[in-house]
Amino acid sequence: HNEFNQRIRALDSLETKAESNETLALIGEMRDYLNSQAAAFKATNSTEEKKAIINATNDRWREFRQKITKLLLQDKIDDAVARASGALDRLDVTIANLAAKGHDTAKLQALSAAARAKLDNVTVEGITLAQARWRLAHVHRWFAAVKTAILRTLNNKPFDMPRESEEPSAKQLEEHPEEIEQEEQED
Repeated sequence: HNEFNQRIRALDSLETKAESNETLALIGEMRDYLNSQAAAFKATNSTEEKKAIINATNDRWREFRQKITKLLLQDKIDDAVARASGALDRLDVTIANLAAKGHDTAKLQALSAAARAKLDNVTVEGITLAQARWRLAHVHRWFAAVKTAILRTLNNKPFDMPRESEEPSAKQLEEHPEEIEQEEQED
């Protein structure tokens, strides 16, 4: 019975990290399930029934953990995409202000457009979460390049366009998650 309470406390902790309604609904469903299983466990005196309840709960908990991990990661990605989009919007305003002051902003605008295209590529349907994480790390690198280019433009210094990185396949990212960390570290 203590195990049910531990899992319910774990759900309370997860609930504070959840951002989407889908994630909160999944947590709520699991809480209801655990409460009903705890009540059934408490109500029975049969060892066999208790074992069956524990086994069913363990199976359901495993499935829940897989689903919730994906949803929480998706929530983080969605939040990061929203923040990056807002930051790019602010950089576009800065670029427009530079143009109004007579600076040549053609390369800056191209760089910003490339970063925005890469950001849009993070949210396309049909990609894995690992691919989305890699692409988001790639966007952050381009975002940093736009910021650097703006500063160099303000100081009348030339800048280079960032290098393109070839995206690993979904299978490569699954087999070698260090590809994501490597891209994230290059930010």
